[in-house]
Amino acid sequence: MQISKLLSQDSNFPDSLRNIPLPPKQLYVLGNIGTQDKIAIVGTRSPTAYGKQVTYDFAFDLAKAGITVVSGLANGLDTDAHRGALDAGGHTIAVMGCGLDQIYPRSNRNLAIKILE
Repeated sequence: MQISKLLSQDSNFPDSLRNIPLPPKQLYVLGNIGTQDKIAIVGTRSPTAYGKQVTYDFAFDLAKAGITVVSGLANGLDTDAHRGALDAGGHTIAVMGCGLDQIYPRSNRNLAIKILE
């Protein structure tokens, strides 16, 4: 899969980012960010069992309804959000703070591969 660069003036650059006060000038994308409605789910890296279950269920239900779940691929609730969306057969996007050639945290490498699939 090839990494592509989206500039803020490109037509497929996300409007939700284009319309914030200080939008990024560019994004690097591996895979397809699509045009579906998106909801971001982020949270603590040290969740309770209840928080993990609620996050998973919420992401699962959103994905079943055709909404893309966006999170950060971090340990904790981000992981549960991505898993819930995938288990529902839905679409999820991982926004990463590192380069696309690195998976961080390493413990989520298999999850990152599933997201790309």
